[in-house]
Amino acid sequence: KGLKYYDLAKNIYHENGMMVKYADLCSNIGLALSYSGEDEKAISIFREGMEFYVKNEVEPIEYSSLLLNMGASFYYLDLMDSAFYYLNDVKEIYRANNDSSGIGKCLLNEGSFNFSIEKYRLASENFKESLTYAVPLNDLEDIQIANRELMLCYGFMGELDSMNHYFEEYYYSNADYFEDITDKTILEHEVKYETEKKEQALILARHENDKIELENELKQNTIYILIGVILIISLIVIIFYILNQQKQKVDRMRMDAKNSEIESLIKAQELKTYVAQMEGQDRERRRIADDLHDR
Repeated sequence: KGLKYYDLAKNIYHENGMMVKYADLCSNIGLALSYSGEDEKAISIFREGMEFYVKNEVEPIEYSSLLLNMGASFYYLDLMDSAFYYLNDVKEIYRANNDSSGIGKCLLNEGSFNFSIEKYRLASENFKESLTYAVPLNDLEDIQIANRELMLCYGFMGELDSMNHYFEEYYYSNADYFEDITDKTILEHEVKYETEKKEQALILARHENDKIELENELKQNTIYILIGVILIISLIVIIFYILNQQKQKVDRMRMDAKNSEIESLIKAQELKTYVAQMEGQDRERRRIADDLHDR
């Protein structure tokens, strides 16, 4: 329903030539699509928005969040090269504008990307560097995230002392963080956590469904191939059977013709013998008759 209203607003901006507003809306629509698990469509919308920003010579810092979200969509699609490309692009934009908060968030994302592909050492370096930006700004949320992720990194690497150290840092930063925010903010973060949890669950479910669909497709293709092979073999057997039957029929016809020819020859020979016998008997009768007549 939200996407429907976004599309209506996008058409209004486009028809009235408000291209920068149109591009801003593309960023929001892309983010909504990404939350819905439609990351390919989201990337297409992000690119559309970026083209309008560039065409209207908007400063890159103004659409840095769009690039960051596009990198996240590539990450959700497991297209890590593209994810890192856009993340590094945004990081350079923030560096050029001395945006410490933005740089810190990029480093957190980069650490998460490396963590997901099991590059724990590199991820830990990213999270440590993010702390160098978050601590001076007293950004308790980013400090908390960095400490938590560092604890996990060192846990996976088996470096228990470092893991315990960052567990303590996470514990204290977590306490400071919750002391610093109101009850409303706590609720907002709980909702955010649950949303992220659901998103991760949806992503995992999507990957699992894709895996099951691929397995089913492979099974189906295997069945089709087996059926095809069986049909081909059956067709070959039928053709050989028909050819053999025809050959046998031709052989029988030839044998019958040969037998018929032999019978005809025998009958002709018998007829000749019979005629010869009759002629011999006739000559003998005439000879006897001649002898009787002479006497």
